[in-house]
Amino acid sequence: RLVPRPLLLMVGDQDPFMPLDASEELYGKAKAVYARRGYPTEERVGLFISEGDGHSFTKPMQRAALDWFIRWLVDPVKTLRAD
Repeated sequence: RLVPRPLLLMVGDQDPFMPLDASEELYGKAKAVYARRGYPTEERVGLFISEGDGHSFTKPMQRAALDWFIRWLVDPVKTLRAD
């Protein structure tokens, strides 16, 4: 089951394999499912659109994914360490 886990969708607006309108439709459907189950959609469901990009994982997408992971997976009480 996906709900209530956080969901971040990412797409390049020029992606030939996953058209932007399909991603936006999926985003809308995901938000509806989360809302029906009583979870805050603006908090748990995200859509990142990389403008001018195709089917790729760009630096801005990487940054957005990292921020999302930090938001949902990093314990705010613990200090991040490199070792």
